[in-house]
Amino acid sequence: MKSSMFSTDNRRRFFSKLALIGFATLVVTACNTVGTNRVSAGPIYSAITVDVEPVRAKNIGDYADKIGAYVKQGLAKTYAGAVDSKNKALPTLTVEIHSIYFGVAASEFPMNMGINEPIMPHFRSSNDTLDGYVVIRKGGKEITRTNLYVTNERRSHNPISSIDDEERLAELTQRYANEVRRELGD
Repeated sequence: MKSSMFSTDNRRRFFSKLALIGFATLVVTACNTVGTNRVSAGPIYSAITVDVEPVRAKNIGDYADKIGAYVKQGLAKTYAGAVDSKNKALPTLTVEIHSIYFGVAASEFPMNMGINEPIMPHFRSSNDTLDGYVVIRKGGKEITRTNLYVTNERRSHNPISSIDDEERLAELTQRYANEVRRELGD
């Protein structure tokens, strides 16, 4: 008598392997989702605030308020859905901004294939930095304080002008907000 390729035992093994593969795929997908979709876990802070008084003390006037507004906007985007202002049992997150630096634009002239002549177009680049502290408090007590220093490099074919300052500030503060979340691991 010939044995069938799909005998009862073979069918059982086939479907158990198929079920195992399906389960493994489900576990891997769940792990990847947890790692990338942190916001869906629910509220983790009762409030997120930005303190610009340390940078304001460096006599930059109203520009400190603009920095604070952009950092707060970046944090709101990064922590969307993670704040419940009604739940006072949750800790608060405060970002203190201590310094900001807009790097001087530097020109880079790419060389022409081994010939020491600059070719066009040339690049302009700048390195901007934002430095501060990330503070978590619960019940009025400081739980953790972490220094966070972020650099944002910007390259362009066009000359960098003062018109770009608003864009540079928006990019730098959003990068800072993203790094706050990465640093805290929440």
